[in-house]
Amino acid sequence: MKEQKKTTEDSLVKAVIPSLLYILISTFCFAIAMALGVDSQKNKSYILAIEAVIGIVVFSLWYKKDIKRNSFRAVKNTRPGVYFVIAVIFGILVCLMTNYLFDLTGLNRIPDVVPFNPFSDSNNAVYVVYSVLLAPVYEELVFRGFVYRRAREGGVEHRLSYLLSAILFALIHGDLIQGLYAFIIAFFLCMVYNKIRMLCAPILLHVSANALAMMDICTGFITNNTRKGHRLIIVICSLLMMIVLSVIMNRFVQTKEEER
Repeated sequence: MKEQKKTTEDSLVKAVIPSLLYILISTFCFAIAMALGVDSQKNKSYILAIEAVIGIVVFSLWYKKDIKRNSFRAVKNTRPGVYFVIAVIFGILVCLMTNYLFDLTGLNRIPDVVPFNPFSDSNNAVYVVYSVLLAPVYEELVFRGFVYRRAREGGVEHRLSYLLSAILFALIHGDLIQGLYAFIIAFFLCMVYNKIRMLCAPILLHVSANALAMMDICTGFITNNTRKGHRLIIVICSLLMMIVLSVIMNRFVQTKEEER
């Protein structure tokens, strides 16, 4: 019993280490910017984009060495294209559900801890590329590809692995609303990764969710063009559709553990 507990603790520590490197890379990039006299608030989008590129390179190289051959792969995953489409739909539904839920509850009116206007000056395109492409790839590499996968491979129960990945993912976002959104979406990202066992699946989910959120920031078509009563209906329908998609994945995708 003690040996099993120690193994679990070791696995959790091993899973957390990549998130510390994530924070270190972020701190390093902003420290360099400050040392060079760069206004970190005005140029935050550029710094975040550079940080993401560095992080993707570092973690991609590490990931190739860290992952064990066939250790986290689905057995009966003969139609990956179908599951990738499901991942994209999941991302859209999660974005719709959380945006309308936050609007209905008033959570989206809570000010950020660190105010940041992503579209100040000329960094519009940079922020869009960062949010829609770079951030999803980087964050999924770290929090699903390392944190969640390492916990699961180390024998940590899947609910605890979900929770660990979700909490760490929420904490790195820095403010209450973004952190709460990250905590919610992390469970769906982990679920998709756990079933499909291909990192591109949660990446696609993350990309689609961020892309829809970015479209709303630019146009307001989600939050400004729907009546309050309709928003509740959309939240309920989105949740029901996600349940249906979860059932489909559980029915048609079988992992190694389930096959045994």
